Amino acid sequence: RAGPFSKLLQAEVPLKPDGSGLKSRGSSRFLVAGPQEKLQRLPPLKSLPNEDRETMFIRKVKQCCVVFDFTKPINLSEEEQKEIKRETLLELLEFLLTQKMTFTPQIYRAVFS
Repeated sequence: RAGPFSKLLQAEVPLKPDGSGLKSRGSSRFLVAGPQEKLQRLPPLKSLPNEDRETMFIRKVKQCCVVFDFTKPINLSEEEQKEIKRETLLELLEFLLTQKMTFTPQIYRAVFS
């Protein structure tokens, strides 16, 4: 039966040479937050006027797209960046659960790009 997941379900799963389980692909993709990409604390969405919320929502979604490598030892600057991302994710979750917001094409592009 063809469906949206049929290609995924038919995909070959990489196994360890002894066949005992899934082969590790190493660390997930790691996007380094360079000096120009440092995460920063942004104002809370609830405190903004409705006309500014969409732009700030998109900025916060983009901040959450930064992926950190948890296999390396932690340094203090990276720890702060991880905390900012954690706070942003929690704020977005709370905002989506408690506020009404229209999802525009720009928001869809930011979320699904």
